[in-house]
Amino acid sequence: MDNLQSFHGKKVHGIVITDELLKELSDTGRTQVMTFRDRLGKQFLGHFEYDEGNLNVVREAKHLGQRCPKCGGRILITSKGYFCENCLKEKPTCRFHCNGILSHRFITPEEVDSFLSGHPTIIDGCFNSMGHVFSAVLTENETYGITLSSVVGKCPVCGGDVLVSPVAFNCSSYQKCGEPYHFSIWRHFKGYSLSLKDVHELLTIGKTSGKATLYNAQGHISKAHLKLAHNKNGIIPDYS
Repeated sequence: MDNLQSFHGKKVHGIVITDELLKELSDTGRTQVMTFRDRLGKQFLGHFEYDEGNLNVVREAKHLGQRCPKCGGRILITSKGYFCENCLKEKPTCRFHCNGILSHRFITPEEVDSFLSGHPTIIDGCFNSMGHVFSAVLTENETYGITLSSVVGKCPVCGGDVLVSPVAFNCSSYQKCGEPYHFSIWRHFKGYSLSLKDVHELLTIGKTSGKATLYNAQGHISKAHLKLAHNKNGIIPDYS
């Protein structure tokens, strides 16, 4: 505390060091978040930290819950999107990032966190260069960090790519086969919204591992696994 007293009354980035601030520093090693000013008068949020005789101003920043899959660094939320802290160093050692806007769609922190945790969600409301609305999922790209892709798996009928749309999951090869949507399943079934995990299981093993909560026309509730229909064009409940 004696060393801290030497800072009493000093003004640092527009903040006067008071007895109350010195007590906070003495008790916890840091202060509450305050509004500072830089040399140009621009405001920024930060707090004081006291370490080995030095009084430091630490700028506030917000990070995602998940860490960078490349180097383990924290991922910062910035004005341009989500960047590994090691991308933003004077000499960057990592390139991992996700732009905040992809295909004219704002990507939320929760969506990036879900992707990094291994539980990606469907991104609706995207627009392509022609102005057409489409849906997609986040996917990793060596050049761009994280980008969008509508591919969610392989068709169990022909092996073509299955694409997510705003309303369904459709085989991309239907035009080549001359059979409109020979594989297609709706994204919503009897009041239940299919997750990407459900879709992956349906495409690979033909049945979901978990039970879905389903509703009938009278509002009665039941629980059942979902499985592909015999013609693999749609899904049906499996109560067994």
